[in-house]
Amino acid sequence: MLRHYYSAQEYTDMILMYCECHQNAALSLRTYLERYGASRHCPTVVRTIISAVQRLRDNQPLMPNTHDGVAGQQTSAILEQRVLTHFRNNPTCSLRQAGRTFHVHHRTIHQILKKNKVRPYKYCKVQALLPRDKPVREMGCRWVLDRIAQDQHFVRNVFWTDEKLCDGPISEYLDGLSVAANSRVWFQLDGAPPHSVLLARERQNIMFGDSLKMKFTRGYQKAKLSSEYGLSTLPIN
Repeated sequence: MLRHYYSAQEYTDMILMYCECHQNAALSLRTYLERYGASRHCPTVVRTIISAVQRLRDNQPLMPNTHDGVAGQQTSAILEQRVLTHFRNNPTCSLRQAGRTFHVHHRTIHQILKKNKVRPYKYCKVQALLPRDKPVREMGCRWVLDRIAQDQHFVRNVFWTDEKLCDGPISEYLDGLSVAANSRVWFQLDGAPPHSVLLARERQNIMFGDSLKMKFTRGYQKAKLSSEYGLSTLPIN
């Protein structure tokens, strides 16, 4: 027989009925059945009502802890199948929504999914591609192709950081490189990475709108930004 999980509203009505019957558990059970028997599932033992009252007195959650202990170990195969079917039909349903649907704790839902190697839906924001992005990306790709045409090993010399930042003095990252290699280093503006400082990005767009934003030569461009915004200069001679 499938176990019935009462909702918070049902437990609240049980407690109110217990108070109305002057804390007489047997009388509250009979009265609850008379009042709600035609519209909802009713408890058959007084322990259900007494346990709800005791949880309230102990400052515990009104809903019983169905994800731990004996109650959590008795997740029926029928409930498990119903939960899996529900998520197949509603793949974007959240754990809490499913918990309310089946009148169980959301952690019980999570345990069922984890047991069957199913991951719950999680909304994740990502950067959208806009129509204006296409020509910019195309221009960047053409630039890379031009560089490869000049040097077939160009891509091998690129340090891909996946938009991560390298903190600390630039000289530490250049330590050990030859002078010839240093002359080919391209870098983002230290102390003001384009993804973090809007002021720097806006100023770069005005001053160097026709050039590749991530390319800074050691000298002219950095000096202009440093003199106007007080940005630190690179420790490269």
